[in-house]
Amino acid sequence: MVGNEESEKSLSFGPFRFLPAQRRLRRGLADVPLGGRAFEILSTLLEKAGEIVSQQELTERAWPGLYVEDANLRVHIANLRKVLGERPEGGPYIENVPRRGYCFVAPVSKEDLAARSGSAHVLAASDLTSPVHLPAELYRIVGRAATIAELSDLVIGRRFVTIVGAGGIGKTTVAISVAHAIKASFSGGALVYLGALTDSALVAATIARALGLTPHGEDVLVGLLAFLRQRRILLVLDNCEHLIDAIAELAERLFKEAPHTYLLATSREAMRVEGETVYLIAPLETPPIEPRLSAAETLKWPAAQLFMERAFAAGHSEVLTDDEAPIVAAICRHLDGLALALELAAARVASHGIRGTSDLLQRRFKLIWQGRRSALPRHQTMQAMLDWSYNLLSAEDRSVLARVSVFIGSFSLEAAQHIAADADISATQVAMSVLSLAEKSLTSTTLTPEGANYRLLELTRAYALERLENSGEMSAISRRHALYCSDALAQGRTDTAFPDDATLLSNLVVALEWSLSQPGQTCLGVSLTARAIPVFRRFSRVRECAAWSERALAALGDSQRETLTELIMLEGAAVSKMFATGNQLEVLNALTRGVALCASQRWREHELRLLILAHVFHIRKGDFAAAMTMASRASMIAEELGHDGALALADWTAGISSYYAGDQRRAEAYCESAVRRSANVDPRTYLGSVGFGQHVHGLTAYARTLWLRGCSERAAAVAQQAIVVAEGLRYPLCLCIALVYSVTIALWSDDLSLAEQRIERLMSLATINSLEPYRIMATAFRGELAIKHGNIAGGIDNLQTALADLERAEHLVYGTHFLRVLSEAYASGGRHDEAWTTMGRAFVQAEARADIYLWPDLLRARA
Repeated sequence: MVGNEESEKSLSFGPFRFLPAQRRLRRGLADVPLGGRAFEILSTLLEKAGEIVSQQELTERAWPGLYVEDANLRVHIANLRKVLGERPEGGPYIENVPRRGYCFVAPVSKEDLAARSGSAHVLAASDLTSPVHLPAELYRIVGRAATIAELSDLVIGRRFVTIVGAGGIGKTTVAISVAHAIKASFSGGALVYLGALTDSALVAATIARALGLTPHGEDVLVGLLAFLRQRRILLVLDNCEHLIDAIAELAERLFKEAPHTYLLATSREAMRVEGETVYLIAPLETPPIEPRLSAAETLKWPAAQLFMERAFAAGHSEVLTDDEAPIVAAICRHLDGLALALELAAARVASHGIRGTSDLLQRRFKLIWQGRRSALPRHQTMQAMLDWSYNLLSAEDRSVLARVSVFIGSFSLEAAQHIAADADISATQVAMSVLSLAEKSLTSTTLTPEGANYRLLELTRAYALERLENSGEMSAISRRHALYCSDALAQGRTDTAFPDDATLLSNLVVALEWSLSQPGQTCLGVSLTARAIPVFRRFSRVRECAAWSERALAALGDSQRETLTELIMLEGAAVSKMFATGNQLEVLNALTRGVALCASQRWREHELRLLILAHVFHIRKGDFAAAMTMASRASMIAEELGHDGALALADWTAGISSYYAGDQRRAEAYCESAVRRSANVDPRTYLGSVGFGQHVHGLTAYARTLWLRGCSERAAAVAQQAIVVAEGLRYPLCLCIALVYSVTIALWSDDLSLAEQRIERLMSLATINSLEPYRIMATAFRGELAIKHGNIAGGIDNLQTALADLERAEHLVYGTHFLRVLSEAYASGGRHDEAWTTMGRAFVQAEARADIYLWPDLLRARA
């Protein structure tokens, strides 16, 4: 029934009473002055309270028959807001709904003939101007075509579907697109935006108004159900999480009692009621970790497409280059493919560029970056979006969210309990909170055979860390985290404590940084460093290993000196710096100090390890006499220890020294003895004791010995075996060693295709893992290969660059070889003076370093 006695109607809201027939607005007993156009605007909004009224409709009501700028309407709305002030519960009476219009959001009570005559819960339908009331269809949606198609089928087939996902992931965008895709199947319907509601009692009335109905009386739901039973209606219930209980109850009744009503809801958590089908929406797919990803390959991924589209829309005009492509890919991964976050970051590109935007993302103020003015207030910054979710949490959930933010990457339920439980929050409560956070899309969940792992999205973690800092608990929680990491390493349970290697390494770095920088925590930091060094070496993270070892050595207390802890630090610093930067004096000093400490404490296993490292140091410097001395001492220690592992290591070391000394018969004998002894030894034993794979180094020396003794086929087979063994160990450093020394076999055999394959693999591996000496070696080998292909000028350029870099790194084991190759290249290019001078340098080096194995080649080249 439609009320038509307008003269007898009045509307009340807050402290105000609106009298349309008298064109008066009263506050208590006093009149509130309003201009004519302001009165018409307020009248229209009040008539459709809780419903969105378009700018066009308001303009036509206030300025009938006239064309006016949008700014005029905004001025009158601003003045109305000023006159009305704030609602008793806070916030303005009139809300702006971007791109759609304005909405009067306060409860409005009406007195008219319909109410007085007892016509309760009757709904009057206005004329529907279109079958389904929806916002305009979006021009282009990136990466969601399959999702929209799947959801369209689900809604038609199941009738009640809730799209669940994190804030800013794009739920509303997808829901509107689905509604447009299927709207032809319905006689009516609407998008019902529920985000502005604060009173659950108004949910039914809000749905009614969105359908073009005017609710009368108290029990609106009865009338709404009566209306819906007669029609095939599509309702899109947007933003349900803040009133989830009331909306869930109502949605269940609509599903049961209005069999022709179809529901598509968006929420950060499921409603968990009868009839609901939950659709978990995933973030946009992001480009993989690939340092040489091209621009074309990067833009195949939806997250990168969205980022660049929004960057162009914000004023960026440059096409994505191959150099910038990996940066964009990293931005997309850093932002977890979250649509809103990508849009906010892309808006910075026009002013800061892609690299500058990437740098800005490392700073906390990314949470307050402004988005589009037309966006909903809580979607204009990540801070506002996360505030919305955070304010809906219980006190326990808030505390657990803040505490688990100390983790980098994924964490298990057991890890969360270890960090977050205390006297105030039990382990059981922590478990319940973690599950609650997952249900509310504040953590993502990954199921594994071992159980579930949870992860905060990067921006959620940044937000939660700020909350942790503000709570005053940062120090206590960081200490628990460091202890958790240390205990996991000590107990050998890193595989269960952390879901993957990258997560383990990232958490170790955070824990080390905190414990070594906090007063009173250095003892914990040193202990954690000692346990972390083997992990860093296992993954060839040599620069990090060196840096943390040196920091821990500087922080050693008196009680920790001349202990195994100090020895581990010395070894970690020495071996890491040697392979990361070169063979400087500080590396030798650390090794010498370590060997002396082992000798004084009679730590024979450790002494053998350090002697082998010292042997490698001298080999790399080209000091083969000193290397032979280290090999002899290592053999004595191995004989004393007596087990196959030690004896095999000593034989490999002696074989390598004999090869460089030019005694190939002796080298072959030692290497074959090492092979026999190694049959009874787990290859990983070598890694645990030396950290870089002396047996792999030994196999490459064995291969070159065989080649020099005329056994080219066996040499090629052993070189390939070294690579296979290194691949099986999955230590990048070991594989670099296998590749760098096996390249020579391919070059000597004129198998240029195989040589190129190994060189490029070496270059990629050394670059990714920051193994600078091996990257330089790859550059030199590129030069040698170019010369063999006839590119004399290019080969000379590479060799000159590499030789200078090898001198700086004091990595001289191949220096004489590369000088000989460069000399021959000069000669081939007609640069005879430079060729003769360079050959002279090669002979001087060979004599100084006793490069006996190279003499035949040098004499041939000089002749």
